[in-house]
Amino acid sequence: MPVCPSCNLQTSGPHALFCARCGFALPDGSPRGAETPPTVTAEEAAVGFDLFATRPWRTPAASSPADPRALAVGLAALAAAVVLSIWLSYGPGSKPAGREVRLPAASGPVRGQEPLSRARPSVNVKRYHAGDYSFAYPSAWRIRQSERPVTSYRETVVDRADGAAKVTIDYSPGERTEPAAKALQVEAPTSTTRGYRQIAFRPTSIHGHSAFVWEFEVADAHPRRVDLFVRANSGGFAILADGSDLEAATSAARLIAGSLSGVR
Repeated sequence: MPVCPSCNLQTSGPHALFCARCGFALPDGSPRGAETPPTVTAEEAAVGFDLFATRPWRTPAASSPADPRALAVGLAALAAAVVLSIWLSYGPGSKPAGREVRLPAASGPVRGQEPLSRARPSVNVKRYHAGDYSFAYPSAWRIRQSERPVTSYRETVVDRADGAAKVTIDYSPGERTEPAAKALQVEAPTSTTRGYRQIAFRPTSIHGHSAFVWEFEVADAHPRRVDLFVRANSGGFAILADGSDLEAATSAARLIAGSLSGVR
C-alpha cells in the first residue's frame, strides 16, 4: 500500500484519492495508461468530506458601493480643471487670433478747441452801466476807459490793477450783423499784419446765447489774444482779451459777454 507523503502512514488503498489518516490529497497512483478507474471506499469518502467540511472558507469581500460625496468632489475637480484650461487659453490677458483690438482715442488737447469752456471759480463782481447796455466784471478790476468814441463804435477798457490782464469792449450801436460775419470783417485786415497766426475761428455759445470766438497771435509784446463777438438788442459787441495773463483776461471777457444786458 502506498505511504502518505504528508503523515508518512500507509493509506487505505493504492487508488485512494485522500489519506485516510490526515485527509491529504494523494497523487494519482495509477500507472500511466491504466484503464481501470480508481475506486474510493465509503470510509475514504467520508473522511475526505469531513476534512473539507471542517476547513474554514473565506468569503470574498464584496466591493463597497461608491461614496456619492467622493464622486461629487471628483466631478467638481474635473469641471474646475476644464474651466481653468479655457480661462488660461482665452482669458482677459489674451485675444483670439484675427480679432481687431481698438485702442481708445487720445484724450490730449485738440488744436483749435474752444479755449473758453474751462470752468471758472466764482468771483465777486461789479456792474458797469452805459447808456443802453450794462455788464458785470470782476470787482478787483477797474474801468480804465469808458465809452470812448472811435469812428462807428465806442470803446470801453477794463483791466486788472497790475495791468497783466485787460479786456477791451467795442460797442457798435444799432448793428445787426451776425457775430460770424462781424468776425470775418475784423479778421480780414488783421490777417495781413506781421506775425499773424490764426488759432481758433468758429461759433461758440455763451450762457446759451450764440457767439463767435476768434483766437490768434500777432507780433506784439503779448502776442496771443482772444476776441468774442456777440449781438445784443441795442447793437453788436467785440470783446477782446489780451495781456500777459491771458487766462485771466479770457475769463473776464467771457464774464462780460455772458452778463451783457439784452443779449440776443
